[in-house]
Amino acid sequence: MNDKKKRILDWEARLKIAVGLAQGLEYLHYDCVPKILHRDVKSSNVLLDVNMEAHLGDFGLAKPVTDNHDSLNTESNMWFAGSYGYIAPEYAYSLKATEKSDVYSMGIVLMELVTGRMPTDGRFGMDMDMVRWVESHMEMQGSAAEELIDPVLKPLLPNEETAIFQVLEIALRCTKTAPAERPSSRQACDLLVHVLNDTKVHSQKMSPETYA
Repeated sequence: MNDKKKRILDWEARLKIAVGLAQGLEYLHYDCVPKILHRDVKSSNVLLDVNMEAHLGDFGLAKPVTDNHDSLNTESNMWFAGSYGYIAPEYAYSLKATEKSDVYSMGIVLMELVTGRMPTDGRFGMDMDMVRWVESHMEMQGSAAEELIDPVLKPLLPNEETAIFQVLEIALRCTKTAPAERPSSRQACDLLVHVLNDTKVHSQKMSPETYA
């Protein structure tokens, strides 16, 4: 998804990617028996087809959760599953992957879609990561909050501003430090679908054909 050679994505395309990612994660967590933890959700594993539909790929680290357990303990392997910048904080010290670990990683991707920055971006500084950067700017609001938006998307303001910040709010919920405070992948998917549907309605109202 973050290949520099690919065309620049407008806001609606990015929002559809967010929904496609959430739907893929929801499928793994709710529709697979046993449920599957992806364990490596990141932007480069979100694949786009010719119709720009998003698909979650690379299942090299994915594992089923069996025996009615809600988590997968990888402590015996003594190595991390996942990619730097996307790993949930609780997994880093417990080595126990859960659905909420995947949700955290998805939240990071949502932030990428809005900001155009990767979680390893050096501009965050030594004492700041993507989550804290987004959180601090959202708290300041106004022009400071607008600094979060990918410059490519700036011309869309203020028409898409509400939807853009709604996605950032969802991303912040997904990246809460406490796993219990994060939404499930299904809840996050429902929230993103709602934003997408509202965006489509807004686009139809703004379309020239509406006033023909």
